[in-house]
Amino acid sequence: MTPKLLKWLYGLVGMVHLLGIVFNNQEILNATKPFLMPILLYYLYQSQIEQVTLNTILLWISIVFAWLGDLALMQGDNYFLLGVAMFFMAQLCYIFLFLKSVEEPIK
Repeated sequence: MTPKLLKWLYGLVGMVHLLGIVFNNQEILNATKPFLMPILLYYLYQSQIEQVTLNTILLWISIVFAWLGDLALMQGDNYFLLGVAMFFMAQLCYIFLFLKSVEEPIK
């Protein structure tokens, strides 16, 4: 699948998800939410496969953790702490990615 097609697919799934939010339809939300992060991850993979760096890998890992956090929180209160832990790991990856991307430290 080309990155352009993946953008359209992500936009379509995202719009259906937003409609589920607007109309408060939990079935639509449960059907679309698990697909948002994997489509985004596959798009990033396809668009950056030629130039994989540590930053790219950190971004991929953070998206996987965010996806796992979404899945855990969709399961209800029993997996709340696991979901929070997954989002915490994603945030740590984002912090490392940001710090690695900064050319000069803040003084």
